[in-house]
Amino acid sequence: MQTRRIYVDSRHGDLTNNDVGRFSYSLDSQVVLPRDCVAYVTDIALPHSWWSVDETNENLYIVEEGNHGRRIQIPNQNYDVLSLQTQLQNVLNQASDGPGRGGKSVAGTYTVQYDSAKNQYNIGLSGGHNFQHYSREKLMSYDGASDFTQAGGVTVWPLASCDDLLGLRGYDDINSSSMTTGSIDVRNYHQLYLHSDSLTSFLSHGPMGVKSVIARIPVNSKPGETLHKQHSGLIHDFVSCGGVALQNIKFSVRDGNNMPVRLRGHVSFTILFVPQPLI
Repeated sequence: MQTRRIYVDSRHGDLTNNDVGRFSYSLDSQVVLPRDCVAYVTDIALPHSWWSVDETNENLYIVEEGNHGRRIQIPNQNYDVLSLQTQLQNVLNQASDGPGRGGKSVAGTYTVQYDSAKNQYNIGLSGGHNFQHYSREKLMSYDGASDFTQAGGVTVWPLASCDDLLGLRGYDDINSSSMTTGSIDVRNYHQLYLHSDSLTSFLSHGPMGVKSVIARIPVNSKPGETLHKQHSGLIHDFVSCGGVALQNIKFSVRDGNNMPVRLRGHVSFTILFVPQPLI
């Protein structure tokens, strides 16, 4: 092999829809890999630049008095549990949830209180009216029109539900004047996955059944810091990629739901090509 390493930096890649998390990387010349070749992703570096709330988890779905459906968008930014508490209370009480969509339709006021001992919110509605949270799982079975007619239809795709943010995945509250969330998690992403259809032989099985994962990146840094991932050191922790010719390689950084991560900083990593170990 004339080329043993490729140093990839998304600054010099061709971005897809101006998204740093999806790009193609062009080599000056074609690299032909022998059939017994494997690749090691030896190191990865990227800034922890995504937000607690972005376009993947911005929507809270509720129904007021059993007939007024609301898709409530939480402003995209970073939060801690207290700032999210304030923002959530504000958007629950807003008169409009967006163009063409009505906001709060009942009398009374929503309040959001934080229980620090249990790391959860207690959401209440005064004035004698009720509301109900609809989970992502429940919304998947509705058509977005007959169940939310007064809101002009709230089911959109992707749903971008905030269920994980509020600890409400799979949880549908009863129609009531109050509800308690699950454990609040403002981290958004716990693991990231580096994908490449160009390099993989589709022998790995990632979340959602995807087979193009070439590396898992644990999120163990705080916003604003740099996230580093080193190779495990295991000799069999490689990607089978022999028998292909490389010149334009596609990469993407995705979450555990196989959705592209909106990175707001560039990613770099090293790929080492070697003959497959005989051990």
